[in-house]
Amino acid sequence: MEPTNRSLTRLDTMPNGMLRLIVSKVGAASSTDYCNTVLTCKSLNFSLDDPLIAKTLNIAPLVERPHLVNRYEKTMESLLAANNLDAHYVKAKRDHKEAKYLYGVLHMALGMIEKGKKILTKLTEDEGLDSVEMSWENI
Repeated sequence: MEPTNRSLTRLDTMPNGMLRLIVSKVGAASSTDYCNTVLTCKSLNFSLDDPLIAKTLNIAPLVERPHLVNRYEKTMESLLAANNLDAHYVKAKRDHKEAKYLYGVLHMALGMIEKGKKILTKLTEDEGLDSVEMSWENI
């Protein structure tokens, strides 16, 4: 096929729901890829006001460094409103070991066993087993 052929499928001919799903999958894989997608393609510019996008957006860099969250207040508001699990964790992560414990357990309950184990193992190493068991009792 020639690139100049007008019969090629174009993004603007695809249903809006399918485009939203594509962008949500991109965002679930990488927040950087999501940003690049919405910046470079006008027809894929779905904002975080869209609950599907906000709920699934991967914010792993903020999970690892929650002190950066102050730079992204509007983003965090959208993610929290859409019940993005990582956003709730980032909000509570700073000082609350119970939040870390619950975050690990929720990941395991949602089928992300290895990620949940990793969180609980790190919490046990950082806080000690007695502290983790106390978190269980507090929750």
